[in-house]
Amino acid sequence: MVRTIFSPRRSVVAVAAVLGLIGLAPISGNRASATASLTATNVALNLAQAVVDTPGVVTGAALLSAPPGAVTTAVVGGVGGFPTGGSTALLMSTGNPSSILLPNTAGNTGTNLAGPTVRGNTDFDVTILRIDLNVPATANCLVGLDFRFFSEEYPEYVGSSYNDAFIAELDQSTWTTSGSTISAPRNFAFDPSGKEISINATGATSMTPAQAVGTTFDGATPALTAATPITPGVHRLFLSIFDQGDRIYDSAVIIDNLRFGYVSDVPNQCKTGAVVLDKSLYVGLGDSYSSGFGNAPYFPGTNKDTGPNDCQRSTRAFAPVVAQALSLKLEFHACQGAISKDFSNPRNATWGELAQNDYLKPNAGLVTFSIGGNDAKFADVLAECILGFELLPFNTCNGDDKVQRPVREAFARLDGTASTPADITPYATLFSTIRAKTPIATRVAVGYPRFYTANGSDRTFLPGGRCEGVKKADQRWMVQKIDELNTIIERNARRNGFLFANPNPGFTGHELCSGNNEWIYGLLSSGRVHPTVAGQNAMADAVLAVLQNDGFQRLQVLPNQTRSFSFVIGSGKQFVSVVTGWPGSDVITTLVSPSGRRYTRQSTDHFRNTGPTFEHIEVQSPEAGSWVVEVFGADVPAAGEPVVVSTYVADPTNVRPQARIQTRIASDGLTLDASASTDSDGTIVGYDWYIATPTTDTVLQGRSVTIPWNKLAELNITLVVADNGGLTDFARTATTGIDVKPGSDVNPIQLTSKGVVPIAVLSTPTLDATTAIDRTSLTAGPNAARPDKTSNEDVNADGRPDLMVHVPQEALGLTLGSTQLCVSGTLKDTSTFTSCDSIRAQ
Repeated sequence: MVRTIFSPRRSVVAVAAVLGLIGLAPISGNRASATASLTATNVALNLAQAVVDTPGVVTGAALLSAPPGAVTTAVVGGVGGFPTGGSTALLMSTGNPSSILLPNTAGNTGTNLAGPTVRGNTDFDVTILRIDLNVPATANCLVGLDFRFFSEEYPEYVGSSYNDAFIAELDQSTWTTSGSTISAPRNFAFDPSGKEISINATGATSMTPAQAVGTTFDGATPALTAATPITPGVHRLFLSIFDQGDRIYDSAVIIDNLRFGYVSDVPNQCKTGAVVLDKSLYVGLGDSYSSGFGNAPYFPGTNKDTGPNDCQRSTRAFAPVVAQALSLKLEFHACQGAISKDFSNPRNATWGELAQNDYLKPNAGLVTFSIGGNDAKFADVLAECILGFELLPFNTCNGDDKVQRPVREAFARLDGTASTPADITPYATLFSTIRAKTPIATRVAVGYPRFYTANGSDRTFLPGGRCEGVKKADQRWMVQKIDELNTIIERNARRNGFLFANPNPGFTGHELCSGNNEWIYGLLSSGRVHPTVAGQNAMADAVLAVLQNDGFQRLQVLPNQTRSFSFVIGSGKQFVSVVTGWPGSDVITTLVSPSGRRYTRQSTDHFRNTGPTFEHIEVQSPEAGSWVVEVFGADVPAAGEPVVVSTYVADPTNVRPQARIQTRIASDGLTLDASASTDSDGTIVGYDWYIATPTTDTVLQGRSVTIPWNKLAELNITLVVADNGGLTDFARTATTGIDVKPGSDVNPIQLTSKGVVPIAVLSTPTLDATTAIDRTSLTAGPNAARPDKTSNEDVNADGRPDLMVHVPQEALGLTLGSTQLCVSGTLKDTSTFTSCDSIRAQ
C-alpha cells in the first residue's frame, strides 16, 4: 500500500471527464487539444515549478546545459495528454520546443542547434535541468514523476546508433555516451530492460505511432511514471534529454506531477523504473464511515496500537471490498475524524498524513469518499442525546438549540448557502477540486446510513424502552438530519457530474434496535456508532450498484460530427445541469431548449465552465419539455472521441413545513391537535406524535389524537410533520402536574369577584419544580398573566416541596364557560412546558 504524503499540485485545471470504469480511455488523451498552450522559456525556476509548484518544495533550479543561443524548453498545457496533475507541465526538446504543436505532415522534424557534446562523444543538443528540492519530513519515496517521450527518430532508426534519450537522476547526474552506448547508472526512469527511455524502449514503455497522434512526432511512449526511494531533506533532481549520434531529427519529453510519499515497504512499494500510468487506480478518501473505523484488522501503521497514526483504515472497509470486486489497485487514505477542511489540510500533523486532496492522482479511475458527518457534529449530537441532560423527562436533544444550531449551520455551509462556519468547506468547492485532480475518474460521493429506524425503536431491557437511552423523538430527528445531509450531498454531487451512493435502502431493517441483525455498532455497547463489517459490505454494495447503473450517456463523436440525445424536463424545475467529459482534444457542447433556444459557448445568459476535457453547463428555470444535448467533434482524432454526458434536473428548493401544537382537555383525555401546521409550498403528508413519560415512549399518527391523561403526569410531546418534499419540522411541548386551587377538584372561579388564584406546579421524583423552573418565565391563562408572587409548599403531602404560583384572577383573561387554565414557562435548561387543569369559570 502506498501512502502519498506529498502531492504538489494545488492549482489544477478543472476537468470533469466522467468516464466509465470499464474501458477507460487513455490518460487525458495524447493529442494537443484546441486549448493547447506553449510558452518557450529558459528560466529554470519557471520550468521547475511546471513540474512541482508548491512553495517550499522547490528551493532552486538551474539549466546546467543547453545548446548555445537556443531555447529548447517550454511550459506547456493541453499537449500530448499533459498536464497529468496540474495547469502546466515541462517540455524539454532537442530542437525547437514549439514544433510539437505542428501537424505531422513532414517526413521529419529537426533543427540542428549545433549543441556540443557534453558527456561523451555522441550526445548532441543536450539539455539538463537541475531542480533543487526540500523533501517533506515523512517521505521515504518519490512515488511518481510522470512523463511521455516523443521522437522523429522513430521508427526508421530503432536499433541504430541514432538513439535520442531521456534520463532522470536523483542527487547526482553521471550519465555518459560513447559511440552507440549510453551509460546511466543513476537513471531511475528506465525501461523493463534497464535501459534509458528512447526509441528503443521495450515492453509496456515501447513507442508507437498512435501515442504521438496530434503532434508533429512519428512516435511516442505511453504516459509513463517512475519512482525511486528518497529521504527527507535536501535533494536534487536532474532531468536530461539529448540527440544521440547526430543533431538532425529531434526528440522531446513532457514531464509533470512530481510527488513524494510514505510507503510501508520501500523495496517492494517504491521500485525504480518507468511503468505505464495505471488507469485502474482507485483512491479511497473520506471520514470514519469510509475508513471502516471500529472494524479490525487495520492496514499497517493506521492504528494507534501499531503507529504512526490512528486513522483506523480497516481492511474490511467498503473501499477494499469495492477494489477487490472490480480488481482495482487501491490507495486508501480515509481517516476517522476527518472533516471537510481535511481535504485541503492534514488531519493531524503528527500522524504523517497529507491533506486528502493531495492523495488524488490524475490517473485515478475511481474515487470514493464520505464527508460531512463530522462537520455536522453528529458525534456531539449523540453524546448530548445519550449522555447529557436530555434524559430528563421534559427534554429532547432535538429541542436544544445548542444541538440544533451547529447542525443547521453546518448543513447551510456545506450546501453553499452560508459563508460560515469558515472551517467547513462547501461541497461545491470540495467537489470541483476533486474533479480537477482526477480528470478521468468516476467519482462517487457516499452517503451516511441511518442510525435508527424511520420512526424510532426501543430495547425493552433499557429504561423507558428506548434505544440505548435515546428517546424515539430524538431518534426520528437524527434520522431526518441524516436524510437531509444525504440530500445535500446528492444534489451537489449530481450537479457536478459525480455519482451518489445511498446506503440506506440496504440498511433498512438493520438499524440499531430494529429487531434484526444490526449493521450499526451501538454507542453504549462499543463506544462508537459506525457500520459493522456487514454495514461496510452494504456500503460497498451501494457503490457497486451506482457504478453499474450510473445513468450517464456515452457517445462516440467523429471529427466534425454532431451527436445528440434528448431528455425531458418537467415544469417548475430550478435548474438543469449538464456535464460532458472526454479524454482529450476538443468537443463542443450545445444545449437546445424545447423552443429551439441554443445555449452555446458564445451565449452569455447561462453558466458555462469549459476546460480542456470537460464542459459544465447550467440553465436556471429551464423550459418544460424535451431538451437536446449536442456534442460536436471540433478537434478529435479520425477514430473519434468517447464522450460521457451527465444530466441533472433540480427540483425547486423545498421550504420546510411549520409544525404547530394545540392542546386542549377533552372529556376522555388530552387532545393534541396539529391542524395549525402549514406547508407554504406543498402539502403535509405525515403527522407523528412522540409522547414520552419518564418511563415510556409512545408514537401515534394523525392530525389530531387524544391520549389518556392524568393531570398530575409528566409528558414530553413532540410533533413531527413531514411534507411531500421530504422535509420535516419538529414542535415540542411538555406538561407536568399542576393543581389549580389545591384542595378542590371542580376548581370553580367566580369571574365577578376579585382575588388571587393559587396554582401548584407539582414536583415529582424526576423534577424538583422549585429549582428546575425559571420563575420569571411563568405565565398563566389566555392573557399570559404574570404571577404576583411564588412560594414553595408541599401541597400534596408527598414529602416534596411544590412551586406555588399566585396569579391575580382579573389578569388571567378567563371568560364565562372557560373549562381549562394553563400555566406555561421555561425550565432552567431552556426547554418549555405548558400544563393545564380543568376549571369552571362562572
